[in-house]
Amino acid sequence: MPKPSKTTRQNSAQRGVAASAPALAEPLRGAAFAAALLGSAVAIGASAILSLGAFPQFTLPGCGPKSACAAAAASAWGKLPAVNVPVSFVGLAFFLAMLAALLATGRRVSGGLRTMARLGALVSALYLAIMVIERTFCVYCIAAHAGNLVFFAAVELSRRGVAPAGASLRAVGAAGGAFVLALGGLVLGQSLAVSAAKADAQSREDAAVGRVAQQMNVRPAAEPVRGTLTGRYRLGPEDARVRVVVFSCFTCPLCRNVESELLEILARRPDVSLSPKVFPLGAGCNATLPRDFRNARGDGCPAARVALAAGQIMGSEGFFQASKWLFEKSGSFTEAELDAQLTVWGYDPEKFRAAMAGPEVQAQIRADTEEAQELGIPATPFFFINGEEFPTTSLEPRGSVTRLIERVAASAPTPASADRPPTAIDRALAQFRASPVTLGTSSGPSAAVGPEGAPFQFVLFGDYQVAFLPDLDRELRSLATSRTDVRYVFRHFPMHGDCNPVMRRPNVRTNPFACRTTAAAIVAGRLAGPDGFWKMHGWLLSVGQGYSDNRLFEQIKAMGLDPAVFFSETVKPEVRRQIETDAAALNAAAPGKGGGALFLNGRFVPVPKVGEAWILARLLDEAAKPSAPVPGPAAQ
Repeated sequence: MPKPSKTTRQNSAQRGVAASAPALAEPLRGAAFAAALLGSAVAIGASAILSLGAFPQFTLPGCGPKSACAAAAASAWGKLPAVNVPVSFVGLAFFLAMLAALLATGRRVSGGLRTMARLGALVSALYLAIMVIERTFCVYCIAAHAGNLVFFAAVELSRRGVAPAGASLRAVGAAGGAFVLALGGLVLGQSLAVSAAKADAQSREDAAVGRVAQQMNVRPAAEPVRGTLTGRYRLGPEDARVRVVVFSCFTCPLCRNVESELLEILARRPDVSLSPKVFPLGAGCNATLPRDFRNARGDGCPAARVALAAGQIMGSEGFFQASKWLFEKSGSFTEAELDAQLTVWGYDPEKFRAAMAGPEVQAQIRADTEEAQELGIPATPFFFINGEEFPTTSLEPRGSVTRLIERVAASAPTPASADRPPTAIDRALAQFRASPVTLGTSSGPSAAVGPEGAPFQFVLFGDYQVAFLPDLDRELRSLATSRTDVRYVFRHFPMHGDCNPVMRRPNVRTNPFACRTTAAAIVAGRLAGPDGFWKMHGWLLSVGQGYSDNRLFEQIKAMGLDPAVFFSETVKPEVRRQIETDAAALNAAAPGKGGGALFLNGRFVPVPKVGEAWILARLLDEAAKPSAPVPGPAAQ
């Protein structure tokens, strides 16, 4: 047998090495890539919403005070120790970094990416376990961690192989760069937002102190006379120069801190009085409780009943004695603890419990909570000095109440027999009166209800995915159809940068289908006239966040329109120009406002609804007054 040549032996060796070498890692494709993108999108979206909650200008739906979200954010796990950075910022930066790492390696899973994904999954599992242990089931937190685990699963189950040379280095570099940029931007943005909020609060505080100094308890004769703002019980002299009234809940930590500081002030200042009122955070006794408070952890009703029952039996001494104990207990106690404390105080537990359950205590809770609602309570503590409201931001950190009272006392207010703050409706109407005319009254016929030339014209700039828009639209259409002097015009402000140039700004909230829904309404009006516009308009409002292209397709057919013609119309330049015209008009008239901005006769309406009550008819009365300002800009 002939001996193999040297060349043949080399080729065989090379083939053997190639056969034994691991395969090159393949890019994520199909379902695996879709799962990675879906998990990343959910994690990024949920953590972005949580991050917005760390900005004082934003309130998350379902994340009101004492909610699971608020509890998670306020816990020891909610911020990085020492640096005080919200964990939501770190999470958002990490999720963006993982997506950047995957894309930087051409969708191939390198060793560096796999290691980072494993670490992220471990942290997510830890946080989910903490939520279960502490029973803080924050929906946005769960969604963020679930999305991260889906991303991890897609990466971990990907086909293993050798990543291209330098892939791990690119993954780590891309992830590090994205993480630093995202986290730095969030921290800087929060710092600027907090500074702006503090400046606004200081401005409001200064204005309130100034009004106290000018004795704003003397109201114009035209203003409806209200009773004195004071509680049933008082510490300090009746004719005190500085009179503090606070609506509180015993389960509210800031209320406890404010009460403690006030008691210290009263011990050394004979010119200050404190008169508390109750606003328990519990739907069982507080029918006025705002929706954001309804998921509050801890029911404030039992504590409020204890304090008021003690006051009913023993007067001011009993109320303040019980109040001190209840704040020390953060409004939470067992039946045995209450019985033991009642014995210490010298009450008959059976008679005391009868007073707690009696009609007088419930009537007092109802009176306080309804008064707080009428005054427009934004949160607890709801704090007044000499009838002027001060924002909660003026009450912390500790020492702020002392500084505030010293400022008011230095303004030399004189004793007053009545402190009568304006109601929330009064303030809303005053805000409208102060609004200048900034918007003209022109509009296309397909977007108006009511007689042309009516003396009163409401203009609503809308995005069909704004939650409160259907109710506001319903009220406006009802007014325009039931009265002969009102016209309602609907104009468009889709909250998405694809069709609205005003929304092409960083860090603005967008609605994913805003452009499609807006174009659908405009095209329906173009093809089927005013009736077509309002029919599509009503349907879009009814589906809201439940919109889909398939549902729109069915609605187009139900209206008797040709879907092919309809969709071809949506991309025409005329549709985009109408959107851009409306968006530019709102941006010029009220910069920074979005879908849902309302105008009456060219003046911006800051508050169309107070509590559960629409005030549109009251706004019409204000607009009819001869003191209304003269229009400024030309029609837009």
